[in-house]
Amino acid sequence: MRHAIIMTIYKDKEQVRNFISNIPKTWDIYIHIDKKSNISIEEFKYSNVYVIKKYNIYWGSIFHLKAFLSLLKEAHPKKYDYYHLVTGQDFPCLPLNKFDSFLGFENKIYIEVHKLPYKGWKAWNYGYSIFKNRTLSRFFDIRKLPYKILNKLFVLTSNIINHLELPSYPLYGGVIYSSLTDEAVDFLLNSDFAKSFLDKLKWSLDGEELFIQTVLMNSCLSDKVVNDNLRYIDWVSHNGIPETLDESNFNDITTGRFLFCRKVDSIYSSKLIKRLINYIN
Repeated sequence: MRHAIIMTIYKDKEQVRNFISNIPKTWDIYIHIDKKSNISIEEFKYSNVYVIKKYNIYWGSIFHLKAFLSLLKEAHPKKYDYYHLVTGQDFPCLPLNKFDSFLGFENKIYIEVHKLPYKGWKAWNYGYSIFKNRTLSRFFDIRKLPYKILNKLFVLTSNIINHLELPSYPLYGGVIYSSLTDEAVDFLLNSDFAKSFLDKLKWSLDGEELFIQTVLMNSCLSDKVVNDNLRYIDWVSHNGIPETLDESNFNDITTGRFLFCRKVDSIYSSKLIKRLINYIN
């Protein structure tokens, strides 16, 4: 199989180098660097790595999704079997020579999928707020003052002035990190449905958590979707924020059905990373 890594980064270039150095040279890696980051394109001079620095990415903004789509557009002409969407805080956790047999040869699409209303997103009106609420997340970090107040006012007034109705088709959500087939990527990039739905999400907060799932589950590829993104993510310790992993997570990571784990840090997770390097190679 031919594999492409589709990666967004904004910090910890040492961890990114760890990732690149432990991926087979026959795989290609496509990286988007947050335009606000002090990491430069020139820091990743590898024959199998393509790097762009296009979007300012603030928390929850649509530009994180657009960064992924820009990389997929660049990679798609090469017709890979799988495109793995990750960040610079991810790391492989399956022996690399087992990826092909693990994924199988039936062109399955591996992604987390929840049909809305999803009870796990109660705080987001079961997921519907992601679609309906317009925000200013594309311009600044709306978690910080005074932008937090300004954004709340914008959400309230925009909902009154220009209320956005739910679409006639069902909505689906989940995290964006996934392993996609070439036909899935083609539909995400080129279908009229995908283009129309992306436009509806341009003012959303965390619209990336609806886009891929909704587009694919409303397509002829829905029967190819497996509700499993094959990622080890520890959501237990922090509210909505994944825990940074350490060596204590090693056994859980390596005994489960996972291709990648997140989040890792080059310093905090150094012992875990060393063990994973030995395990996957």
